[in-house]
Amino acid sequence: MAFAKYLETKYLDWQREMGERKTIEEFGHYIGVSQGAVSLWMNGKREPAADSVKLLANVLGPEVYDVLGLERPDPRLVYIQQVWSKLPLEAQADLREMAERYVITKGGNNDPTGQDAPGALENAMAPIERDPKD
Repeated sequence: MAFAKYLETKYLDWQREMGERKTIEEFGHYIGVSQGAVSLWMNGKREPAADSVKLLANVLGPEVYDVLGLERPDPRLVYIQQVWSKLPLEAQADLREMAERYVITKGGNNDPTGQDAPGALENAMAPIERDPKD
């Protein structure tokens, strides 16, 4: 029910910012979802699915994750996702290769802190030597 109250507050705040009363349909258009979805969420009958949460966070702010009890995504990863399609294919390939090399350098350990692989990040960030045949 916390999300329903949060969304209602955001809806009222948005109307104040706009300087006039707005419909739930217009609010849905503003946040990028259907009027039906907004109604279900505001009535507490449903909570947004993962793809909608990301969309809502982009419009309403990252506190959406907090209200839903979800972990906020890493802002660095969010940035990469936002600019990914704008990167040339070569840059996309370089980033992927760098990430793969980092995982391999760590020895396949899934420890996100990298404590057992000192210097792995520095090694992964070293310039990529390309095979001239590529």
